[in-house]
Amino acid sequence: MKNGEGYWRAVGETPDGKWLLEEGAVVNGIKDGKWIGKLADSTRYYEEVYDLGQFKSGVSWINGTKTEYASARVQPEFKGGVKELYKFLGMNIRYPVDAARSGVSGRVMLSFVVCEDGSMCEYKVENRVGYGLDEEALRVVKLMNGKWNPGEMRGQKVRVKYNVPINFQIEGPTFRR
Repeated sequence: MKNGEGYWRAVGETPDGKWLLEEGAVVNGIKDGKWIGKLADSTRYYEEVYDLGQFKSGVSWINGTKTEYASARVQPEFKGGVKELYKFLGMNIRYPVDAARSGVSGRVMLSFVVCEDGSMCEYKVENRVGYGLDEEALRVVKLMNGKWNPGEMRGQKVRVKYNVPINFQIEGPTFRR
């Protein structure tokens, strides 16, 4: 490849420790035309078509099973979308009494994994606030289990780590429960 033009071939490691070869044409430093990828153990193979960096279509084979896909990657999504996610949180969160009495507000950042079947696992509080806010945020996030559409990579459902911030804010000078 020269000056962002030519043919690109790369070897890398997948998250599960397998070697992946990916190759295809590059125009102006971006993918163009047909790209192929395959695992060194030949259990997975894919072909994707790009038009000046824009993904157009793809097909993958895993252990001989063919899958066509319209997006290379699909992020997990709460059923009904982001609006429904925040509606769910708003309807289920209860401001902890200790935090309210102490006038504590803050943002709790949680992470979890959306599994291949849409269930959730590996919950973690990434940013703690205290005063019961962390526990309440985690309690409500766990209520969302089973309410997710899983993520996909090259037409196959995959586990994806997801982060969600939950803001706790006391409104007005007086807060009563």
